[in-house]
Amino acid sequence: MAGLRRNRCIQKKFVHVICKYATSNDDACKKITEDYEKKIDLTNDFILSIIKSTFKHFTLASLDCFFFFEKVYICDNSIGIVENRALSTLDNVEYLFFKNNLINAFDVDALFGLTSLQHLEIEGTTSTELPRNLVCDLTTLQSLWICRQKLKYVEDVEIRPLRNLTHLNFSKNSIKEINFKTFNALQCLEIITLNCNKISRIDGADFVGLPRLCELHVNNNEITSIPSNVTNKLPSLKILNLKCNNVSELNNLSLLALKNLSYLNVSENSIKTLTCIGSNIEVLNLRKNAIDSIAPEALGTATNLVQLNLAQNDIKDLPENIFLINNNLADLDLSNNKLKRLTKNSFKGLDNLVSLDLRNNALESVDSFEFLPKLEKLYMNQNDFSQIPLSFKPDFSVLKLLVLANNPLGKIDAEVFASLKLLVDLDLDNCSITQLSPNAFKHMSGLVTLRLSNNDFEKLEPNRFVDLRSLETLALNNNKISVLEPKCFNGLISLKTLLLGSNTIEKLDEAVFGDLPAVTFLCVQNNAIRNLSARVFARMPLQTLLISHNHITLIPDGAFDDLPDLTTLKLDHNKITSINSRNLTTLPNLTHLHLNNNFIEDFDFDVLFKVHTLNLNHNQIRYLPPNTFKKFPNLQTLSLENNHLEEIHENLFQQLPLLQNLNLSHNKLQTIVGETLFKVPSLHTLNLSYNRIKAITPDAFKNLKNIVVVDLSNNNLQYLNSLMFAQLFGLKELYLQNNCLTNLDLEPFRELKNLVVVKIDGNDIGEDLINEFAEFER
Repeated sequence: MAGLRRNRCIQKKFVHVICKYATSNDDACKKITEDYEKKIDLTNDFILSIIKSTFKHFTLASLDCFFFFEKVYICDNSIGIVENRALSTLDNVEYLFFKNNLINAFDVDALFGLTSLQHLEIEGTTSTELPRNLVCDLTTLQSLWICRQKLKYVEDVEIRPLRNLTHLNFSKNSIKEINFKTFNALQCLEIITLNCNKISRIDGADFVGLPRLCELHVNNNEITSIPSNVTNKLPSLKILNLKCNNVSELNNLSLLALKNLSYLNVSENSIKTLTCIGSNIEVLNLRKNAIDSIAPEALGTATNLVQLNLAQNDIKDLPENIFLINNNLADLDLSNNKLKRLTKNSFKGLDNLVSLDLRNNALESVDSFEFLPKLEKLYMNQNDFSQIPLSFKPDFSVLKLLVLANNPLGKIDAEVFASLKLLVDLDLDNCSITQLSPNAFKHMSGLVTLRLSNNDFEKLEPNRFVDLRSLETLALNNNKISVLEPKCFNGLISLKTLLLGSNTIEKLDEAVFGDLPAVTFLCVQNNAIRNLSARVFARMPLQTLLISHNHITLIPDGAFDDLPDLTTLKLDHNKITSINSRNLTTLPNLTHLHLNNNFIEDFDFDVLFKVHTLNLNHNQIRYLPPNTFKKFPNLQTLSLENNHLEEIHENLFQQLPLLQNLNLSHNKLQTIVGETLFKVPSLHTLNLSYNRIKAITPDAFKNLKNIVVVDLSNNNLQYLNSLMFAQLFGLKELYLQNNCLTNLDLEPFRELKNLVVVKIDGNDIGEDLINEFAEFER
């Protein structure tokens, strides 16, 4: 057995054994054994999950001892009592999880015999107190999590014998205080997590005897200060997390004396003034406090600081030369403050700063950024800049990302970004820009993404983007553009994505798009386009074309010529009345076709072999001839919701063997005959709701071996033979509500083990039968 165990540990391939809906210990052991034997393979490790089951007295004592489960999950069950040695037959288990159970009690020796257990997690799993000595025999335990158990004291669980424990997590309890020497026997302890309790104070003496403790997490408590004696009791502490407490000040002596502290999180507290921080701190998070001032010497000893977060405070000014010795700082976040002006020396000394976030302040001007030679990311969105800051010096030339969105810029002057030769991403969304000066983007040949959405452009003039030969994405959504002038996209030889949605464009001209040899994604939805001319898109290698929400009434021949790579075409929400075969004949690779929300009465498609999604919802279709879909052999999703169909020919779907989703809801269908669905064996979802169906023949669903969801709600069904569902063993959801049924045989449904939803309300069926069907809601 030992040899087998060693061999399996080397492989580390997990197989999941599941026991679900067991009603007794014997039933659980039977289900586990059956599933295990189906999957047994000595090269694999096994995970066991016991879920959504009911036990009066829980034990797996009768389970054969040869099982090798490395992890065991016991979740979402209802258990009277976990018995003595309940899991002792699984002596090789290393990870054990009790989660979200309703357990009346644990026997004091319930976990006895788990000689290999390394990690135990008990969370939200009992209605009574845990036995104090529940875990004291688990001497191999390295990690203990007891969360959401209403513990009032750490001592409510005896942990002193757990000499190998390295991680203790008692989060989400009701612990108010930590008593003296609570942890002193646990000299291997490295991490203590006490988040989401009611602790009002921490004291160094509470953690005496923990020479290896390197992480202390006490988020979401009621702590008001960091005592000075915490330093000499926690010599190895590297990470201190005090997020969401009531700390009002940082004790200078405490922070300076913690020689190994490298990470300090005191975000979401009540600190008003920043005076001093420790010399070894590398990451300091002060987000969302009430800081309105920073002492000039506050960062004077923080020579190792790499990341500083001061976002969401009330800072109005930065002292001169505040960062003079912080030359290791790489990430500085000053967003969501009240800064109005930055001086020449505001960032002096930050020679290695990579990211600077100044968004959502009240900045109107910036004197200079000349002391930031390595800055790559600059966020200045949501300020009060009325013009581009004229402070981008040559030393600023490594900048790759510049965000100026949501500033009242008005216009972009010539060569304003000329020194930013390495800029890759420029965001000018929502800046009230009405025009681009000639040469606005001169010397920006490396720019890849340009965002100009939500501005006030009325037209695009020629050659404004001529210097952007590397640009791949251009966003011009939500402007007032009505005219695309010739040569307006001249020079964009690398452009792949062009977004022109939500403008007032009325006409698309082939000459305009002729300058875009690389565009694969074009969006012109939400415009005022009425007509499409022939070959208008022919010079672009389009893969996705979105023309939804326009005023198109007719698709002319040749409109989509020379688009062999197009896979997605969206023409929904227009005024199209008909589609003929010539419209789409040149789209051999089309896979998604959306024509919903038009006025289509009839259509004639040529061969569209690769289309697997066809949406014709919300049209005026009254009749579909038998061979309508014969040219869609790969169709998987067909939506015909909200049309005027009164009948479905029995051969309509016979050439759709791959169809998985069929939506015929909100029509006027009255009957479903047997052969209609015979040739769609792959069907997963069938929606026939909101019709006028009175009858369904008993054999209508007999070939639907893969069906998962059937919706027959809101029809006029008076009788339904339950046997029509008897062989649908994969059925999970059945909707029959709001019909005229007076009775329904329950027995055929009992064999459908996967059925979890049966809705029959809104019929003339008695309350008792409705309650019986409710048992499927598991």
